[in-house]
Amino acid sequence: MDIININIINIFLFLYLEICYIIFLLYYNHIIKIIMESNMSDTIKTLLNLRSLRALSREMTLEQLEEALEKLQSVVAERQESEAEERAQLAEKQAKLEEFRQMMIDSGIAPEDLLDTMSATTVKTKQKRAPRPAKYKFQDHAGEEKTWTGQGRTPSALQAQLDAGKKLEEFLI
Repeated sequence: MDIININIINIFLFLYLEICYIIFLLYYNHIIKIIMESNMSDTIKTLLNLRSLRALSREMTLEQLEEALEKLQSVVAERQESEAEERAQLAEKQAKLEEFRQMMIDSGIAPEDLLDTMSATTVKTKQKRAPRPAKYKFQDHAGEEKTWTGQGRTPSALQAQLDAGKKLEEFLI
């Protein structure tokens, strides 16, 4: 076997090992995810089952049980506060919406009217601006009369006349 064939074999072997490693990592991550989900569901099952809690409590000291109880009560209190805040915000939003609805009814505005005005203001069509009027008049190389607005690049025929010594003001319309 020559050196080129050995190098090709080495490259294929390296690629094969890389692919195997990637497959291993993907499989490993999948297994870890399954274990984590399984552990989480087992934890939830244990917390919700009185017999499992009693069995777990036999393996813990009273101090550990009291510490776990304090932490669980703290987590429950935090969750109750956050859900109460969410309910209060939702109630406040509903009250404002009801207030706005009543104001619309009192003013004689139908919801469709409001939607029509909102959709009309959000959709803006870009209007084409009017073309600029010509500012300069000159003759091109063929002797034809041309105009230029003064915007953009100077036309070559006009630039040639400017280079010849004429002033731009001489071409004003």
